[in-house]
Amino acid sequence: MRKSNYLDIQTFEKSSEKVFPTIWLMVNILTFGQSIYMVKLMLPQSRRELSENFFHANVTQLISKLELLNLIRNICCHNGDLVDISLKTMPKVSGKYRQYLNMKNGNYPHRLAVVITVLLDLMYPLNDKYSFKHLERILNSLCEILGDDFANKSAQNMGFKNKESIHEMSSLFKNSKIITFYPDGSYIYK
Repeated sequence: MRKSNYLDIQTFEKSSEKVFPTIWLMVNILTFGQSIYMVKLMLPQSRRELSENFFHANVTQLISKLELLNLIRNICCHNGDLVDISLKTMPKVSGKYRQYLNMKNGNYPHRLAVVITVLLDLMYPLNDKYSFKHLERILNSLCEILGDDFANKSAQNMGFKNKESIHEMSSLFKNSKIITFYPDGSYIYK
């Protein structure tokens, strides 16, 4: 903290007798990457509790998914191309998405669609009322840039089975009382 060049931290250092800054100050200055690093540094029991109770995943899967989102965030910050992205390392993709993805020889696509599945998996446990309509509209507009004739081809290039699968995949999360997902990728209807 003493080596920090953040103005808020320097002001805190000069004006306070406290050893550690307040939580709001720490959250305000942490980057997403630093937050992931903090998760990695947590005690194993705390990491397990965080991953299982909030995200219904094991620790390794959670960290892998968070690191992927951090990579995507960094690509966006530097005006990178997400539509044509090809991932080298992949997080574990839940089997519930298999029917919506452009599978090749039984393998998941290393494309944007996998990033969307990670986003859905991490967002839904935190806020089951979150609307994915805005994200769905953006993905649909990306498919339609070249015209309706190429919409399915564009969706496949992003890793989706077709344009309609974008809607179907985001519709999985509309009513949390109907479907329940489990960490192993299985689900049941109620």
